[in-house]
Amino acid sequence: MPELTYPRVATFRTSRQLAEHLKRLGWDLPVDDALLSAPDSPLAAPLVMPWLKGERRIGNRFAVQPMEGCDAQSDGAPSD
Repeated sequence: MPELTYPRVATFRTSRQLAEHLKRLGWDLPVDDALLSAPDSPLAAPLVMPWLKGERRIGNRFAVQPMEGCDAQSDGAPSD
């Protein structure tokens, strides 16, 4: 069985190169060519989502992801 290889994301120098690669894979993922700053950026816009009773409004679409999911003790304290 041949070994599968994947290009590193850093090898794509433009958003268009990345979009073309995704299209060759059969993925229809829209890619913007320009980076927009707030308030024009979609990431800076509020997000309104259906919630248990009504709606929930989130101030913007920026998120901080944890480094890992299993790097803390059961009480939430950091582990070694």
